[in-house]
Amino acid sequence: MPGQREVNGRVYWFFQGESPAAGGEPAADLLPFFDEYMLAYTDRSLAFDTQFIKRIYPGNNGYLNAPLLINGRVCGIWRREIKKKQVEISLLPFENFSNEDRELITLKAQVYARFLGLELQMMAGKENKEGID
Repeated sequence: MPGQREVNGRVYWFFQGESPAAGGEPAADLLPFFDEYMLAYTDRSLAFDTQFIKRIYPGNNGYLNAPLLINGRVCGIWRREIKKKQVEISLLPFENFSNEDRELITLKAQVYARFLGLELQMMAGKENKEGID
């Protein structure tokens, strides 16, 4: 059953009832390019701080960097490079990660690497005009 709530003068609709995230446990997510979470809404201000919009949508040409979420908010971008025996995951945070956030991200990246059947290599990303190297 849908519910609604007004936030800063705007009405938002949401699922009302018990959801998997209802426990309030901290969570990290590595979303893919063009994920519905980033594309399906005109107003994305609840998903990320709009000062970072050019880092998520560089060039304003329809290209979207893969978003990195902590507790449902975009806090950076990420990129993967699949090699023969490993997957390299590069992170570019918008602000410094806490130790807890870094641990959550690493755990999520390990799950992804296991899914691919590869070893994980975490890398520090370098920003370029398209987003991340």
